[in-house]
Amino acid sequence: MYLPFLMSGAAIAVISAASVVVVAGLIVGAILLHKHRFSSASNNLKNSYSEIHFRLSNNCETALKRLETLGKYSDYYQSIYEERKKQYQDISERKDKAIAVSLASLEELVKSKEYRKIREIETEISDDLAAFNKSVSDFASDLSTLLQEDDVTNSASVPVKAKHRQVETFYNEHKNELISSGPSFEFIISDSKAKIEKFQLLTNEAKYDEAKELLKDLDQVLTATVDIMDQLPLLEASVCTVLPDKISDLMKTYRDMLDENFVIDFLHVDEKVDKINQQISELKQKITYLDVSGVKDKIDCIQSEITDINAAFEDEKNAKINFLNAHNLMDDSTYDDERKYSKLILSLPKYQQVYLLNQKYVDQMFALKT
Repeated sequence: MYLPFLMSGAAIAVISAASVVVVAGLIVGAILLHKHRFSSASNNLKNSYSEIHFRLSNNCETALKRLETLGKYSDYYQSIYEERKKQYQDISERKDKAIAVSLASLEELVKSKEYRKIREIETEISDDLAAFNKSVSDFASDLSTLLQEDDVTNSASVPVKAKHRQVETFYNEHKNELISSGPSFEFIISDSKAKIEKFQLLTNEAKYDEAKELLKDLDQVLTATVDIMDQLPLLEASVCTVLPDKISDLMKTYRDMLDENFVIDFLHVDEKVDKINQQISELKQKITYLDVSGVKDKIDCIQSEITDINAAFEDEKNAKINFLNAHNLMDDSTYDDERKYSKLILSLPKYQQVYLLNQKYVDQMFALKT
């Protein structure tokens, strides 16, 4: 009976020790959980404050600076700027800084584990953040309303400025290819830069209607340039290089054929080439002013006409070859006939000794000689 009693006591001791460990663990866990809860709440408050502070110091301040710029040219906007600046300073100095100080105090309390005070200050900060958020939101909405037309006008300039950069980039990349249209590109780029600067000045002066009209005109020019500029390098190459080279080759062939005594006046090459050169000059003039309407079709027509003239040259060359071949054949045939004739003339006296020939036919044989 004694031994089981001892074993029961040992079991009780083990159970008691385990209970102590469990209770201690629960206590430590509760403390850690409690600490984590306050740390997490503190972090959430700091994150909320950071988001509201960013909207005030970034978005609202940017809008306020825009009002300041407009105020330099307008008494109306100067008055608005002064009023909103005071409002901004009030929100920043009174509410923003107060919450920042409270959050710093909360962080110190968390580090010091003064949990009772933490609950009180958390509630205060949460209420202050709600008020701070409303103030910033209302202020931002007010600024947005005041700058609505300014924002709309400036937003409209974004695609126009993008087209300007597109035209400028294209010209810089293809400058060596744009022989005729280069001056026009340089003028458009320079003029659009000046107009963009003027647009910015007009918006700074809150002259939005004038700014929009200027932007509309500039957009039309840049859009028209963007629409045709990809065609220009090929068109310029055709008009300034390809066609002149073909004309040069054609005239060389023409002069060589004249030197070889070809009779080709009926082709009227000089007149046709003068007309083609005049057409090329007109195409260059159109491209100079970035007018590509009908240019490709005219280039195709000129190339077709040059091809036709070259084909006519080939026909004449082939005709001469055929003539010379036929001439040689005729020479060979004539030589053979003359040889037979000479043989008959030489044999004619012998025939007269044997046969009685009609004198008329004898006379015809001698007449053939002349």
